[in-house]
Amino acid sequence: MHPGHVLGLRIDRYYEADPGLRYEVSQAAGYAVFPEIKKVGVGVGGAYGKGELYENGVKTGYCDVSAGSIGSSSALRPTAS
Repeated sequence: MHPGHVLGLRIDRYYEADPGLRYEVSQAAGYAVFPEIKKVGVGVGGAYGKGELYENGVKTGYCDVSAGSIGSSSALRPTAS
């Protein structure tokens, strides 16, 4: 299946959970949809996810997000975004 179909289903889930989100997205010049951000850590942690970038409602590319942390944590879990 084309990645856009999966991401489209994901954003619809958020529209159902928050009906006001559809309006906010329609007013935005651009937004990104990340179907999942994976987090991992034991003392030192990190997160990474790939998504699609939209400008004026049209998919214009792909993007990613990453983060790191240092502290007392221990986890391995996918996070829906």
